[in-house]
Amino acid sequence: MSRYKLSRLARIDLEEIWLDLARRATINVADRIIDDITGCFSMLARMPQAGRIRPELEVDLRCFPVDDYLIYYRKAKRAGILVSRVVHGRRDQLKALKSKARKLR
Repeated sequence: MSRYKLSRLARIDLEEIWLDLARRATINVADRIIDDITGCFSMLARMPQAGRIRPELEVDLRCFPVDDYLIYYRKAKRAGILVSRVVHGRRDQLKALKSKARKLR
């Protein structure tokens, strides 16, 4: 079984991505993008080496692109992965990873 866990910030990132896409595009687009992103979690848990290693950002951190977004994760201690953040690819990645996600209204 492929296991993954989302950090609190990753859950907030996904909610913010959905809200932003629903406002700027449509609910269907927002649902599709979130499904694309979350659909990769099981695959990454099965194949954690699939993502590119990003030691310049954090030790043992990997990222995997989906649409316009980057999933940041690391191998979990026992099995699977911990998804730490999901960030738009055009953002300053180091700044985005160091910042806390905005609180949802």
